[in-house]
Amino acid sequence: MRVLITCGATWTPIDDVRVISNVSSGEMGHLIAKSFSLSGAQVTIIEGPVTHRLIDKKIKIIKYRFFDELAGILKKELHKKYDIIIHAAAVSDFR
Repeated sequence: MRVLITCGATWTPIDDVRVISNVSSGEMGHLIAKSFSLSGAQVTIIEGPVTHRLIDKKIKIIKYRFFDELAGILKKELHKKYDIIIHAAAVSDFR
């Protein structure tokens, strides 16, 4: 089984040095990813800015910071075959 999970905060820039964000830690997505991995699933996680790193060699991690980066990565990943997709990321509603 192939699983795709998004997690963490998203940043939306308002100028060259400031962003609007949220305080999502990414922990819920990490716990879901670990659970699927332990059950034998092939897990890919698309991870925004998080408070703790996920360290698991069996889980593929794709990093993003900004909302537009997340959107672009998702567009590419959705062309691949996943059995389950879970959106645990705290996507900015400002955008």
